Amino acid sequence: MKIAMTKVFNIAIKQKSQDELKYSLYYNFAIEKVLRCVFQTLCFVKDAKEKILVSGFSSQIYREISQETYIQEFLVKSIIEKFLQELQNFRKFWKYCNIKWNHKKERVFAKVRIYLHKLHRIAPVFDYRRACINLNIFHKFLRMEHFWPQISTQLAIIIYITDLNDTEHEGRLRIQNIRMLMNSSAYAFYGIRKRLIEKGVLSINE
Repeated sequence: MKIAMTKVFNIAIKQKSQDELKYSLYYNFAIEKVLRCVFQTLCFVKDAKEKILVSGFSSQIYREISQETYIQEFLVKSIIEKFLQELQNFRKFWKYCNIKWNHKKERVFAKVRIYLHKLHRIAPVFDYRRACINLNIFHKFLRMEHFWPQISTQLAIIIYITDLNDTEHEGRLRIQNIRMLMNSSAYAFYGIRKRLIEKGVLSINE
């Protein structure tokens, strides 16, 4: 009797683990699909001062995203509101913390990669592996130019370049949303972009 009961419990636990794994995989898929839709089609700043829209979007917007992504509306709302709150917290951390870093190439690369990974956990809308490769190439360019922009601008540019070369998704992420991830100013971002175009790294239409 004990053996039979143990077998039943083992089967039940195994089934529960499989169900949890399936849900986890589906939830991760839903996060990527919903947030990519937001980054491509919406703007999550609420005014000219580029403050984050913490309160979320209207019910109509959630409904439209649900229809576009084929993800349940309640899950769409939950994913977006959680993302906006995490983004707000990260931007506060970035604004008020005093990040100390030097210009030794290994230390700079390691530091930027850490924050790139944090960003990918908050908003998995870009290929992290490809972004790390692009970061390494970008740092080689910066060393040649003897020029080191702020980490926030570096991150925004790397995500932008990674998205430009993304062949798995249709449509591009909105630049304003990319900048908002790191609170990167338009002046700094477009200044680096212009420099990359002048050096032939990017084309003028990218």
